Amino acid sequence: MDFDITRAMKCICLLSILLLFVGCQAEYEEKVCPEYEEKICPECEEKICPRCEPIQEEKALVDFFPADYNVNANNQNQIIFSIRLVNYGYKEAKNVVLSCVLYDRGVDGSEESVELRIIRNIGNIAPTSLSNQNILANAPNLDGNHYYTPVCYPESCDNCEILFQRVPELR
Repeated sequence: MDFDITRAMKCICLLSILLLFVGCQAEYEEKVCPEYEEKICPECEEKICPRCEPIQEEKALVDFFPADYNVNANNQNQIIFSIRLVNYGYKEAKNVVLSCVLYDRGVDGSEESVELRIIRNIGNIAPTSLSNQNILANAPNLDGNHYYTPVCYPESCDNCEILFQRVPELR
């Protein structure tokens, strides 16, 4: 009986592949979080693990750019608030409610009073999009000598976060 080198090489290769497969199988076994048994959630009283916690659901993230206002050229009894909203999220922002305020700053700009306040539901904003909104309102008696400042911002929405409420430095 002669020693066959090719047969021996084949056996060594098969044995190496088998050992490699068994080693990889052991490496990919499900790893259990060591803290899993120790931590309990105070709200639901279930065992949790910091590395095994579920990922939060994706929400819309709504931001806005400062508003402007003008008197309606077709109807002098109306003013138009213009605001630009942005949804940075990958989900649709639903039932977005805008709040617009027109401040009267007086003759010299030193005093401040609310001249007009309106709240409107503008509907939905598509994911990762920009929405220009024009809101009509009955115009108060505006004095041409006074300074007026419009402020519009998203007040609430379903399935979304409003950026200036999430980041305190933006308030």
